[in-house]
Amino acid sequence: FSAAHYLSTKTGAPTAIGEKVVDVQKLWKAIYNWPGFPADGSQWNRLFADGETFSVGGVPAKVLFSPGHTLASITYVIGD
Repeated sequence: FSAAHYLSTKTGAPTAIGEKVVDVQKLWKAIYNWPGFPADGSQWNRLFADGETFSVGGVPAKVLFSPGHTLASITYVIGD
């Protein structure tokens, strides 16, 4: 459901997504009858929680839970 794991394998770059992705994975796992699919977010290196902060190249960012496109959508707030 995401190319993140593939891109990480090819480039070595770490990947991250909102922690609620596991709920979406469980939903799609059932819809597509894919019993062997790991619905635990393990395809990413990091799962962000709402309000969590991190930095990219020294630039601080904050995670904002913003469901919309999916029930797990997040926004990265950088700057004002």
